[in-house]
Amino acid sequence: MPALFTHFDLKIPEPTFASPLTDLIIELDHLRKKQIGGTTPPRIFFQLKKIFHLLESIGSARIEGNNTTIAEYVEHKIQPEANGRGSESITEIENAEAAMNFIDQVIDENAVIDKSIIFELHKRTVNGLSA
Repeated sequence: MPALFTHFDLKIPEPTFASPLTDLIIELDHLRKKQIGGTTPPRIFFQLKKIFHLLESIGSARIEGNNTTIAEYVEHKIQPEANGRGSESITEIENAEAAMNFIDQVIDENAVIDKSIIFELHKRTVNGLSA
């Protein structure tokens, strides 16, 4: 049986100028233009970034019902052939990491996120998964 489409009108929030939400929007817009810099050595920064990507990937998979633990995933990364759980649950997390790496490599501040980029992200996210 085909899915039925139900139309819902979307409502765009219009906060007043006195709203705290307006202040947050303006602050976020200001922060968007700031140059990122710091005292963290690049090697350590990129190691931390990789760890956060790993945690984001596991968190994303959790939303989809994946129960792989951080320890299981790290064990798989250290010894892929020894870990018997080289299943779709691991592939799902690896795919999310691959999609984030793709974003880091391809998307810059002037990039236009169009249909082809969305299709490529989807392809990388579901690669090797059965359902």
